Amino acid sequence: VGHLIQIPGFYWWKKLNSISLLSPKLFHVSCLFMETCMLPCSSERGNDVVIHWFQQSAGNLFVHSFYDGHEQLVVQNQRRTSLFSDQISSGNASLQLTKVEVQDEGRYNCCLSHLAFNKHRGETVKLLEEPHRTS
Repeated sequence: VGHLIQIPGFYWWKKLNSISLLSPKLFHVSCLFMETCMLPCSSERGNDVVIHWFQQSAGNLFVHSFYDGHEQLVVQNQRRTSLFSDQISSGNASLQLTKVEVQDEGRYNCCLSHLAFNKHRGETVKLLEEPHRTS
């Protein structure tokens, strides 16, 4: 059981051992610690899209990239990230993060490039834990 906390421009979902994704558009996803989580991002349809995911709060750490028609696993984050490769041409640029850990907390940016546009989206991952009670 958790509860929603409103902070100007954001909503935070507080739940034991959960991770919340926040964006200024109030898009919300909750993920359990050590489970799989999806960070949503969409692009224009087409095969010539370039996708870069960064963890902004970790100094713009490369998390995952897609270009030249396939995922670039050299910059993949600890083999815990993936895209939905079969859905990229349909506009799905979402990032799947497996085994979510405390160090995954922070702001993530999805940066998209296409022949016709450049676009940036941001998601924030926040780890929220219940305080320990003392008797």
